[in-house]
This record gives sequence, structure tokens and C-alpha cells, in this order.
Amino acid sequence: MVSSVTLAFIRRRVAEFLTDSCRIEQRSGTVGELGTPVAGWRVVDADVPCRVIKGQSEIGRGGEQVSIVDEYTLITPVGTSLAVDYRVVMADGTIYQIVEVIDGRTDAVDAQAKMRQTRDG
Repeated sequence: MVSSVTLAFIRRRVAEFLTDSCRIEQRSGTVGELGTPVAGWRVVDADVPCRVIKGQSEIGRGGEQVSIVDEYTLITPVGTSLAVDYRVVMADGTIYQIVEVIDGRTDAVDAQAKMRQTRDG
């Protein structure tokens, strides 16, 4: 087990590499003027220091349509609320979908998630 002093040191070092900023959002349903459901997003956390690391890309085909699915890893400070189906909006407006939360690691020095972004091919 890592001592609390060492863990605090590692967390400070990780924070130095979180050079981007993002907003974490959760899908929220509201009711429109005519009583129909309207999909929206609710901010879970704003101005979160983060880092996005590019992973693999896959080409998907749906009939005649080709799409590219890019995978990324999101790193945020420990304690950041992350969940499957949340989305991450970067400061530049880029949007990613969280598809997996990485947990169960021995010492929590950060919070991590796998994300995807789909684009036309």
C-alpha cells in the first residue's frame, strides 16, 4: 500500500499534466411545450482539468454509410464524477461519449474513462 504522502505527491504530479479543461454532462429528459419528451443535457461538473489521449480508430459500415469510431482515454482528477453515457465537452466544443469507466485500480491517483467519438468516413 502506498503511503498518503506518496499518494498526495503522485496526485500533484498527475495534476500537472491535466492541461485541458472540460465539462461533464449527463443526459436529462424534460417535457416540451406539447408534452412530448425532449432530450437535453445537465452539467455534472464544469471546468474540470483533464487530458485526452487518442487511442485506436475503427471503420464501421452501416449499409452504404461508412463511419469512423475514434477511441480516447480521459484522465481527470481523482473524485471526478464519471459514468457510462455521460458526455464530455471540451473547451473547444469537441464532444465525446463515455463508454467505460476505468476503476478498480489499486491506488486512485486520477479518474479515468474510455470515450468514443463517431465521424463520417
